[in-house]
Amino acid sequence: MNKVNAQNYYPFPDSIATWVNVAYDVGGGSFVLAYSEYFCMNDEDTLINNNTYTQLDYCLTGDYKGALRDTAGIVYYVPSDSTSEFLLYDFWAAPGDTINYYSEGSGSNGFMSQYIVQPSDISSVMINGQSRRELYIEGSSWVEGIGCMQGFFESPQGNLSNIALFLYCMSEAGTVLPGIGELSGTSLACNLFIGLDENSITNLNVYPNPSDGIIHAEVEGEIERAYFVNLLGEVIDMNFYHSNSILEMNTQELESGVYFLYIELENRTYFSKIVIE
Repeated sequence: MNKVNAQNYYPFPDSIATWVNVAYDVGGGSFVLAYSEYFCMNDEDTLINNNTYTQLDYCLTGDYKGALRDTAGIVYYVPSDSTSEFLLYDFWAAPGDTINYYSEGSGSNGFMSQYIVQPSDISSVMINGQSRRELYIEGSSWVEGIGCMQGFFESPQGNLSNIALFLYCMSEAGTVLPGIGELSGTSLACNLFIGLDENSITNLNVYPNPSDGIIHAEVEGEIERAYFVNLLGEVIDMNFYHSNSILEMNTQELESGVYFLYIELENRTYFSKIVIE
């Protein structure tokens, strides 16, 4: 990503957006996926202490993660177990400013970090042809309108557990914006929760479900791709047979557990939760 001078301010998302955090185990000298987390905004507002926030959920479970609000480039966060807001990002911090910002360690345990901004910390970065303001806070990159490249919520500081955290990608209003990409070569479903049509989700008929073998799905149109996504966010491409609007796939080689079936057509997306026994 080339450094340039930022021309426009890109506000933090407040409606439809997705962030994908990935953690890699680097103890063996290579990047091995340890876990991934999907955070979703679905255009749902919530009122906390007379301030309006946009609700954030865990995409895979729908559980409430917390709430965010952007006041002209200063982003505040209220965790799910609190009514107090914390500074998450300040994209307009100037040299000499002391910022006290929220980080998360393991799980949902939050703590505050303090940092004094240096002149060399302020720059800009080109992403998808757009020049965005970039700040380096304790060695991690904050990019306006996106978040932290070293993990959307997690602490970018070093740790003793051989775990390296990154923002794999994020999306806003159906457009995928790159994070660090595929460090380990693992393919994650960055677009799994982007632009899904609620009717297509509701109307996708999959049977039997649960299943331990052949499953069928009723899909109208020419299928471009069909795959499963596990709870780590890993993509598992599937061979399928499609005839007379019935798609057929063999799931016998999948381990038991919960998966998400994702079917792409030229102008439509089908999605369903599947249990493999």
